Amino acid sequence: MERLFKGANAIVLTPFNEDAKVDKNLLEKYVARAVDSGCLDGIIMCGSTGEFSRLSFEENVEIMKIAQDVCRGRTKFICGATAGDSYTACRYVEQIGKLGADGILIAPPYYFTLTDEEVLEYYKSVINANDANVPIIGYNIPQCTNPLSVNVFKELLKYNCVKGFKNSWNDMQQITEEIAIRDEKRPDVSMLTGLDACLYGTLSLGGDGVFSAIAYLMPEVSDFIIKNHGKYDKAFKCQADLIKLINVVNRFTFPFGYRVLSDALGCPLGVGREEIPPTMALSVERAKQEMKEIYKGIITKYLY
Repeated sequence: MERLFKGANAIVLTPFNEDAKVDKNLLEKYVARAVDSGCLDGIIMCGSTGEFSRLSFEENVEIMKIAQDVCRGRTKFICGATAGDSYTACRYVEQIGKLGADGILIAPPYYFTLTDEEVLEYYKSVINANDANVPIIGYNIPQCTNPLSVNVFKELLKYNCVKGFKNSWNDMQQITEEIAIRDEKRPDVSMLTGLDACLYGTLSLGGDGVFSAIAYLMPEVSDFIIKNHGKYDKAFKCQADLIKLINVVNRFTFPFGYRVLSDALGCPLGVGREEIPPTMALSVERAKQEMKEIYKGIITKYLY
């Protein structure tokens, strides 16, 4: 059965200027560059790596509009609606519907601890507010929000507007169980990883692709693994080399490591809105050099 979401989908990183305001011109330039690569199936605004939680409601909606103008008719346009409460999430859903997006990515609320029943009610509120009937993609990222359990996942599959599920946790047992449930109950639902290190493994289990910042910064690499998975061992070796790069990214707190990677690949994002210890400067420069060398090796070995 044809699924709506598959392949390499890019989580857009947010650039800032010197006074910590969103750099709209740079955002438009970088999104256009990603779309122009020809390697992407979708662009995702206001995802976790895009630091949506550090932006106001108005800023998030504004950057959605900027990306919409770039993506129009060229690739899928997906927007995040995750919030700390259902009221704000529903406001995002309303705005996203007006923009005519191709999908809504939404994780459970963060900060306050909720039960499964409360997480499910949050999703029900979003579904009820989705007057435009935009396809919804559930999102499990327990390191940042309340977990989206297998039980809640099963309940969400009962709603026809739920067309995808992104898992950003490296529990392969849970991922295997969820894909098996999908195959039995809702074969039209896309199963996606949010962890680039799990891309090859997720595809091997029957998953459909990735939603990630790596796909934004290195779309050709994600595209290579996806298109060559199962064909020959280069795809697996490329995945293994990509993990070496991810290990360097993960030396830093999330999502700062991806800002370092973006800078290393020639797309500086500015200082941002987080405070970085001055003592980190040397380790950042060393990491950027390592990132450049690993990336060059990947491109040389697998793409040329």
